[in-house]
Amino acid sequence: MTRFKCLRCSHCCFFTGEHDYPVVLEGEVKVLEEEARKRGISLSFIRIANGFYLWAIEGFCPFYDFASSSCTIHEKKPLSCRMFPLLLNIARGTLNVSMMCDWVYVNRERVFRSDVRQMFPDEVGAVSELLSRLLGTRVTMKPADSKNEEGGEEKQNPVNEAGDQEGKQQS
Repeated sequence: MTRFKCLRCSHCCFFTGEHDYPVVLEGEVKVLEEEARKRGISLSFIRIANGFYLWAIEGFCPFYDFASSSCTIHEKKPLSCRMFPLLLNIARGTLNVSMMCDWVYVNRERVFRSDVRQMFPDEVGAVSELLSRLLGTRVTMKPADSKNEEGGEEKQNPVNEAGDQEGKQQS
């Protein structure tokens, strides 16, 4: 099974407008503001719902390091960043895979024939963590070959291709 490997293409760290701003939780806003304060960076957030914010970024993320093509707050980055290239649309109840990611684009035939839980295990873990926080209970996404409580096969969750029209937004 092919597993996702970030190519450090930076597409996930570049934002062109509100349609692809990352959605962050209230607790994540506080962490981001603390990290920004340490670096002398100012951040902007737009409240969109109780506990949900759009992180208003124009251009590259202020925590993106051009020299290493990596995130300077990798261990503290928000769930929406940790999930990428998976895009959770809570309103529609869908999990999409972004074609803006170079690895996904290059491997698109395999991506859309494979189980997202096996191909993107770390990113699926971030989706599970987000859902657990939102629902206030532990949520896991079982591998495709697991059995349900009645002993039957679990159904795979469909994964949809997300192009530029859906951008990187998660809600």
